[in-house]
Order: sequence, then C-alpha cells, then structure tokens
Amino acid sequence: MNIRKHKFEIIIFLIALVLRLSYGLNPGRHVMTVDGQTYDKIAVNMAEGEGFSLEPGVPTPVRAPFYSFFLASIYSTIGRSFGFLQFVQSVIDSLSCVLLFMIVTTAVGKRAAVLSAILYATYLPIIPYSHMVLSEVLFIFLLLFSVVLIVQAIERDSAMLFGIGGFLIGLSALTRGTTTLLPLIVLVPVIANRVKFAKWLLMCFFMIVSMAPWTVRNYINFNKIIPICTIGPGLGLWSSGYAAAGMGTYEEGMEKGRAMETLFPIDFIDYEKKMFTQGVEWIKENPAAYAFNALKKIPRFWWTSHSSVYGIDRPLSEYRKKGDNRAVTFRLLLLLYQGTILALAAAGMLFSLKTWKKTVFFAAIIIYFTGHVAFDPCNRFHLPAIPFVLMFASMASLEMYNRINSAIGRKKGLRNRHG
Repeated sequence: MNIRKHKFEIIIFLIALVLRLSYGLNPGRHVMTVDGQTYDKIAVNMAEGEGFSLEPGVPTPVRAPFYSFFLASIYSTIGRSFGFLQFVQSVIDSLSCVLLFMIVTTAVGKRAAVLSAILYATYLPIIPYSHMVLSEVLFIFLLLFSVVLIVQAIERDSAMLFGIGGFLIGLSALTRGTTTLLPLIVLVPVIANRVKFAKWLLMCFFMIVSMAPWTVRNYINFNKIIPICTIGPGLGLWSSGYAAAGMGTYEEGMEKGRAMETLFPIDFIDYEKKMFTQGVEWIKENPAAYAFNALKKIPRFWWTSHSSVYGIDRPLSEYRKKGDNRAVTFRLLLLLYQGTILALAAAGMLFSLKTWKKTVFFAAIIIYFTGHVAFDPCNRFHLPAIPFVLMFASMASLEMYNRINSAIGRKKGLRNRHG
C-alpha cells in the first residue's frame, strides 16, 4: 500500500481512534444498556458452548444474531473483557470514517470527502457508542462497507462488487433487521444510472445467501419461517395503532404493550404476531391519524441532543432545580450542534439537485431510516443515516464557502476596476 497516497485516511483513522479511546478514560461512562444485557447474555452462553440462547441450551430467536456472534468471538478468545470490546469497537468506528471518505470521494469528490470524514470522526453523539454493548457501531460499519461496494459497483459496472455488496447487506440485516428492505433503496441509483437489472438481482441473491443459514436454523428450532429474529416492529406498530385509534399516547401504548410481554412465551413469536396484527388493524381503521402522528415525530426523531449517552438523561427542569448549569449548557449546545448539522444537510440536499444522480442513493438512505417514525421513533435509530447527513452538510459548507469566496472576489474585482 502506498502510504503517501492514503495519508489522509490514516490520519483521520488515528484522530477518530484517539477521540474514541480518550472517551474511555471517563470513569462515569456507562457500558451496559437494557438491549445490551440481552446481547451480552446470549454471547456469554455462546462462549460457554450453550448455543444462541438466553437460557443455557434453550435456543432463542429474539435477537438478530450477528452482534452476539461478534461479542462471543471476543468472550471466547480473551474472556468477557469490556475494555477489549471497547477498544475493538473504537477501531471499527474509526474505520467507518475511512469508509465514509471512500464513499464521498467516489460519489462527490475529495474535498467533500475530507470534510465528511472529519465531521464523522468528531461527531459527538456517536463517540460514546464505541463503549456500549450495543450493535450501533458494528451495524454502521457493515452498512457503510456495503454502500462503498454498491457505489463502486455502479461506478465500475461490476457484477462481482454487487454480489459482495449484497452479501454485506445481508450481514448488516443479521446485525439489525432494519436493512432487510435496503435492496429496494439500492434500486434508486440502479435505475438512475441505468445499471442492468440482473446485477441488482445478483446483489439480492447474495444477500439471501448470507441470511439463509440463520433462517434455516430458526425454522429447524421453531418450526416457523423467521428470517432474522422475533423482536421486530410489532410493539411499535401496536403502540402507533393504539395512539391512532385515540386510546392514548404512543408512550402509553408502549408501556401497556411491554406489560403484556409476560403473558406470552419467552421466544416472543406469538407476542410479535399478536402485536403486529392488532397494530396493523388499528392503523387500517385510522390511517389519517396514524400518518399525522408519524409525521409529527420526524422533527424530534432527528433533532435531539443525544445527551443521554453522556449521562445527562433527566429533564432540563431537574438540572435547573439542582443548579447544574453545566448539564443544561451541555445539552443546549448539543441541540445547537445537531440543529446546525441538520440545517446544513438540508441545504446540501438542495444544492445537490443539479447532480442528483450522484447523491440520490444517499438521500434515499436518509429517508429510509426516517421511516422508523412509522413504528419506533427512538432517536438512536437515525444514527446509521448520520454519515450521509454529514456528507450533505459537508457539501453545503463547501458550496457556501465557494459562493462567499466568489462574492469577495467579485467585490475586489470591482474595486480594482474603479481604483
């Protein structure tokens, strides 16, 4: 490898890694989360030879498997070391900066790629996730890796890259089931760039190949076709339908829905089916209210401080009463930070309309993940789309910089003429 040629990629990787490892020096950081406890328990059982299970030796379909496999590979190698896990996840997320650089370089240009990678390396809300037992870091890496390959496949008209990209989309779906329908989004640049449909089908085939062993495993163990896992959109759809039917708020629906979990077997198969079916029924009866409620959630889904990952998770009024002005200031600054990025990204999307074929794929990915508001508007679910938001923000920043420079140049030219 020519080190000089890839000097920026090495530098940005190291900057991102130092920032993520430095966060690990914070003694107040939290490692385990509610979701993380499930991933961790399954991984521990796998490392001890008890299979993919919550109860030792009893197979479970409740979680997408790939992150627990990732954890188990670490636990079985050096033990249940969260310190080593945090280091590995820090490396993976730092590599995501490099992948983003590669994507933007191919699609837009090197200047935008440099700025995009810097923004992701220093993006405050994502840094703490390297230190949590959650699938976000691995999922974002796999998603970006698959997008790199798809972008390169379109650029080079390569069937092989489409196939590998499809395999990686399958792995990302096995990490977080939300990418199961991502091939439909890939159709957007395929059609826009007049790529042969057969290559898209090849990508879908290899995605199915990567997912098939797990689906077969689920069928053998549970006698049902479960492509990935049983924890899906059921509870979110039930809660959304509950709110659309006027029975209460979405949050009240979530609380009541969770209380019903104990009435069903631990494998969640019947629970997910019941919640999904009832939720869809309510939504069909109240489509306008459902659509209106989903649209209302979009601003809060995107514009959030993410301060909870830094331990600031109480209402601002509580911090004001305690006189904790640092917490109040930090959250408000994070809100301003996120709002500025979103405003720039919106401007970047508008500026990119003149070269829409190059960027429509990334806009479609952002819209795809925004679809979470239809069933589960948890803020962290927009994180996989953040690299592409930062790409558009970079494009807007460079465009405005160029326009300001041009305006200054014109003024200087006029002065020289009249001088």
